[in-house]
Amino acid sequence: MDDVIALLERQGGIARLRDVRRAGMSRRCLGRALAEGRLRALTPHLVTNVAQPAVDEQLRAAAVGLEATISHDSAALMWGIELATTPPLRHVTVTRNRSRCAHPGTRVHRSKLLGAERVERDGVWVTGPLRTVLDLCRSLPLAEAVVVVDSALRQARVTVEELTAALRELPAGRGRSRVGRALRLMDPESGSVLETLCRVLLQQAGLAPEETQLVVRDPSGRWIGRADFAWPTRRLAVETDGFAFHADRASYRDDRRRSNALLLAGWRVLWFSWEDVVDRPDEVVAAVRAALAAG
Repeated sequence: MDDVIALLERQGGIARLRDVRRAGMSRRCLGRALAEGRLRALTPHLVTNVAQPAVDEQLRAAAVGLEATISHDSAALMWGIELATTPPLRHVTVTRNRSRCAHPGTRVHRSKLLGAERVERDGVWVTGPLRTVLDLCRSLPLAEAVVVVDSALRQARVTVEELTAALRELPAGRGRSRVGRALRLMDPESGSVLETLCRVLLQQAGLAPEETQLVVRDPSGRWIGRADFAWPTRRLAVETDGFAFHADRASYRDDRRRSNALLLAGWRVLWFSWEDVVDRPDEVVAAVRAALAAG
């Protein structure tokens, strides 16, 4: 039993039945452990010694059961890298020669992972932050890919230098052009997922801001605040207004005061919410275009 416990500890509390048997547990002992609750069946081929299911239990089960590496959206979440949308499936990667691997609710990718491209975390393999970002640049729509890049930079999981070096080393094909498109739009100063989505929307509409995160001062030089996006030559500022940042009255009040101060300093300000940017992008583009024309 000691060998079985060691096996489970190495793999974050999950093991394949065949590995448990190889570690010395007989069928009878296995049945008794399951009946007594010392082990819990996850699938017909996997068991765990963790009593209560964790949030990521099925993801870990897929990684252990398939001898796979957690990757793509799932790896991003493990590294704290933000996504624009909640992924409907778990994602893992196996070697190219394993064509029949499958696990319920899991998207199985096939690729060769070099030694430095994955790391072990809590008993499972996960693609490293750099490989995770590159994978998502290749697989996600452009705006969502830029969200991943900006978030990884914001969380200090990768650097601009690492990303540009990795792009240079990518061979032709293999999504190299998609990675390049996403990296050309990255902004290490981006403050949130909503800011990135709005910026990419404006860039793709030919309305790229002249400045991002611009420090604005009044005529006397007094600091007013930072504008998410700014066109100083037109005295136009665009602010993104995520609900999460107004969870209390104080933050809401501070934003209103800053908006008033910008107006008094001669700036015009447009505010856009998550719903505006995601659900009504044409209206956002039209409003910014009209404001720039009026300016």
